[in-house]
Amino acid sequence: MLINKSTPTVTQTPVADGTDPKTQPDYKDCPMTYKGTTSSYVEKVMISSNRDDHFMFKLLLRQTRRPELGDKFSSRHGQKGVTGN
Repeated sequence: MLINKSTPTVTQTPVADGTDPKTQPDYKDCPMTYKGTTSSYVEKVMISSNRDDHFMFKLLLRQTRRPELGDKFSSRHGQKGVTGN
């Protein structure tokens, strides 16, 4: 999975209110990839935009794993327990 991300090039000076187009910061592309060792499932996708039609995507990823010794589990009633032998 490739995530297209951009960050401002100058982060030392604060940005003005953003109304003047000359004061808009320059952005550089820095794409990211998912670096997990196990495969993941996409649980939720949130897409939002601002008035300038810049889109933002948020992904919630889920992994299914086998329980190991020492993992904590909780029922719906809040009784927490730890797995053991």
